[in-house]
Amino acid sequence: MKILLILIFVAILSFSAPAQAKKGTLEGIIYFTNDTPRNLNTFPVELYTSDQRRQVAATKPNQYGGFKFEGIKRGKYVLRIRWAPNDRCILLYRVDFTEKLNISTGIIMDAACSAANAVPRKLPERD
Repeated sequence: MKILLILIFVAILSFSAPAQAKKGTLEGIIYFTNDTPRNLNTFPVELYTSDQRRQVAATKPNQYGGFKFEGIKRGKYVLRIRWAPNDRCILLYRVDFTEKLNISTGIIMDAACSAANAVPRKLPERD
């Protein structure tokens, strides 16, 4: 009887573990080299499909510039951060959840905005 219970327990774990491993987390912080805008917590932070046609998730930074997306399916995405109001700067970054499922980033907004363009660039990752 004990062996049967152990086998059932192992079977349940083997089915639930892969389902959890298929979801990713992206967390980051937005920095400024000069004065941080007082309205930083209103900046839209959005995650789109790689073709940028569909929004997958959206949030806004906390008072310290931090943001987090959880439960993201494996795949390739584009992270879009907008400097509100009036979209003063829009930054686009490629995010790849095909090999790595937990990604941490730091973005220096005002420095990155000086070289911003409409092409997604590599996401700077932190350890």
